[in-house]
Amino acid sequence: MNAIVVQPKAAPAEAMQFSGNFHDAEKLIKWINGRLVVFPVPRGYEHHLRRKSELDRSNGHLLEHADPFLAVYRSGTDTSPIRVDRGTWFVMTDDEITVVTAEEFERTYEVQS
Repeated sequence: MNAIVVQPKAAPAEAMQFSGNFHDAEKLIKWINGRLVVFPVPRGYEHHLRRKSELDRSNGHLLEHADPFLAVYRSGTDTSPIRVDRGTWFVMTDDEITVVTAEEFERTYEVQS
């Protein structure tokens, strides 16, 4: 008997990309339908997930042009949210949601028509 190379069958999935637009985040949150806890953080609003590069080095205040992002929690008791920036994809399979960068999405998924 010889070993053979196999590839797992991929389960069908749905995906939605965060455009960075605050109002598009509402559509994304509705699609997620409570499977994750998502808080949109608008452009220029302070949040503990902001990067140092988004702060004025002279006084520590948030820069006006600091991009919007999503703060994503796995549940209401999650104490380590992730920051989701523009271009990030949410991929849903059987009620499980995976958050992937645009680069990971391009390598891993093929969009079906």
